[in-house]
Amino acid sequence: MRIEDLPDLSIWRDVPVLSIEYAAMLWGGLDPYEYPDKRIDDLRGIINKNQHRHAWVTLQHLKHAVCEGDLSFSEAWENHYDSNGFGWDKSIEYPDTPSPHAIDTQRTTIRMSALMKWAKGKIKTYRQLLQQTQPVVIDQACEKPATLLLPSGYTTPALELALVHIDQNLAGLPANEIPRTSEQKEWLKLQAEARGLSGREADAIYLVTRPMRKDVRPQDEDL
Repeated sequence: MRIEDLPDLSIWRDVPVLSIEYAAMLWGGLDPYEYPDKRIDDLRGIINKNQHRHAWVTLQHLKHAVCEGDLSFSEAWENHYDSNGFGWDKSIEYPDTPSPHAIDTQRTTIRMSALMKWAKGKIKTYRQLLQQTQPVVIDQACEKPATLLLPSGYTTPALELALVHIDQNLAGLPANEIPRTSEQKEWLKLQAEARGLSGREADAIYLVTRPMRKDVRPQDEDL
């Protein structure tokens, strides 16, 4: 699967509260709009296996983070059943936390701001993983070479990487699809290391290629 195959999830960034089931779908590169009232377990064998695995593992992370009090919830519910199969719901109020074995992942909700803060440095989105692993291809037949001015002393591989960065991550993309600042820097760092370039060169590439339009926000995280 390629990054280009993933849906545009940017509209979800401004949703203030969402269920942990929906949050796990988003982290797996899935649009919850396409799967209303579905659980991630229901999508096994239907969607891309790697995507499903990433979403499922993310859901386990979220469940235990909420149940252990590491990720605050807006609303929490448990599902219970007796020996006869009769079921009932139980609302959980702070400071109590739900049980990971009984938590209702569709009705338990978290704030997007709390989710982004908790997830940073813990678990990457499926989009971020693809950005790290997708091979970079330089089009040697490019008919419209760009002219970039890096500080003196920078190498030809640095210029090549700058052109690839523009082609894959910036050129022709609407503002809401341009990778966030942190993603661009992480991508450049990984690609620079693979080419034997220094971190200083990767930083320089980011600085001379970053979009300067007012409609591009300085974003630190992305779905």
